[in-house]
Amino acid sequence: MELYNFNGVPAIKNVVLKPKAMPTMATVLYRKMHRRLIHAGKATVEEACRRIGIQLTRKNDDLCEGYIVGKKTDEIGKEAPIQGDEPLDFIRVDTVSHRVPSHLGYKYSIHIIDVASNYH
Repeated sequence: MELYNFNGVPAIKNVVLKPKAMPTMATVLYRKMHRRLIHAGKATVEEACRRIGIQLTRKNDDLCEGYIVGKKTDEIGKEAPIQGDEPLDFIRVDTVSHRVPSHLGYKYSIHIIDVASNYH
């Protein structure tokens, strides 16, 4: 190894870097890799770990609450809510924002609709 001056900066000449061996991991819990891979599915986690040489333990531990709740969003809203047949059995309420304030300076209003009679 030899030092020399390169544009006013000391530098090293004739350095040969030897490649280091690839680090290996013994085992990692499935749940930890599932979370590190942003709650990916079981097949995706297993394939990613297989490609980089990580052995997974506790592969049956795939019941992650966040993952299950995320998958349940496909089922939410498929059934219509029960609506009454009589006036005031079911009403919808919404807040409306206005770009231009009213003459009293209000920027918001509440919109209420009776579903049975369609009264606003």
